[in-house]
Amino acid sequence: MKKYFSFAVKLSKRNLALELLIAIQLSVVFALLIIMMCAIEDRTVYYSIYEDAFSQDGVIILPNDMGQSMVYEEDILECFDKATEVTGAGSCMVTYEADPDKEYLLKTYTDRSTDMSGTISVYTDEQLSKIPLYLKEGRLPKSNSEYLECLVCDTFGYKVGEIIDATEYASGKTIKMKICGILQDDQMIYGASMGSEFEYDGDFRDLYYYLHGENRASPFYLASSEALEGFGVELQYNLHNHLVINYEDGAYTDDELEQMSSEYGFGVISSTESYYEKSNLYVKREMYTLLPIAISIFIITIFTAIITTVISTMKNLRSYAVLYLCGASWHSCGAINLINYVMISAATLIIDAAFFITGQRSFLSETVIRVTGEITAVCAVVLVVFLLLSLIIPIIVVSGKQPRDVLKTEFRV
Repeated sequence: MKKYFSFAVKLSKRNLALELLIAIQLSVVFALLIIMMCAIEDRTVYYSIYEDAFSQDGVIILPNDMGQSMVYEEDILECFDKATEVTGAGSCMVTYEADPDKEYLLKTYTDRSTDMSGTISVYTDEQLSKIPLYLKEGRLPKSNSEYLECLVCDTFGYKVGEIIDATEYASGKTIKMKICGILQDDQMIYGASMGSEFEYDGDFRDLYYYLHGENRASPFYLASSEALEGFGVELQYNLHNHLVINYEDGAYTDDELEQMSSEYGFGVISSTESYYEKSNLYVKREMYTLLPIAISIFIITIFTAIITTVISTMKNLRSYAVLYLCGASWHSCGAINLINYVMISAATLIIDAAFFITGQRSFLSETVIRVTGEITAVCAVVLVVFLLLSLIIPIIVVSGKQPRDVLKTEFRV
């Protein structure tokens, strides 16, 4: 194997320009594949959070923000005594003293005291890893910190690392909040929030809040639910947040739901069946556009692997013939080609890593492009297929050739 590696390095040096072009070509193909997978994931990941709840019988409601009868899960289950599950984003309200150095905050509260209030929306740790969150700077919150690590919306003058002494509105407990990241504007946040304006689409998008800091009267924070519970705070459902209430088929009639909405102060938006159908329709429509492109890129990737391997094999055919006459087998030539393409693949990975790392800090920072573990796994599978082809194709190409015929062709005048 050491001899094969040494010979593969010599071949690479001899054909450096060709192999560099192959590496650049492969890196472009893999970059396109990653971008397309990110686009597909962006169309599906938001729906995946609610897909299970929509697929069951139930109703989507919007609690009345003037009432307090549906704040906590036990209150909701008391209202809907036949419910099997409640799905929605948790939150809590906090108050704190306004910072006089932040003029924007004080302008917002000129007719009030310097005490401010804000909404902390919460994601579970699983949701933090699954739902895309785009940051202007900083990192995602951790649940094992001495502070309550929070993301905050932009335009309110906060900096990463700032600490806020806050009081949880319902319990009066003191919480030290630490800003760990600044959220970019114009992104979808799980659950609605104070001051959000709804434009109903009739699908899963209604259950997300489109964040834009300048449209808010108070800061918006986002933290880990596990971290907040660690501070002894009982989470509540945001009164401006759609909730999905699941129950057995036929558990409530339309008349019963109308009576309950009047009694407990909530509005019935639609059935889960309607949202399930319209959400699936929206996702399928998006996929009809993207999937043909993704399949085309995948086919191009395979053809690129085959064509470049054939070209490389034909380029090195004379060298393989000499090796064969010296005692090597055609299978050994395939192994050398495999080692050669492992080095090309390494160069491809370096080029793509440099592109995406640089891009995430600059020109890709405000896009949906994020190289996740799932996307990396798909690329790894494609790369393995590519390397297997680089092993098999040379053997197919040269198996029917005699070394002496190859050398005669090479030296023919």
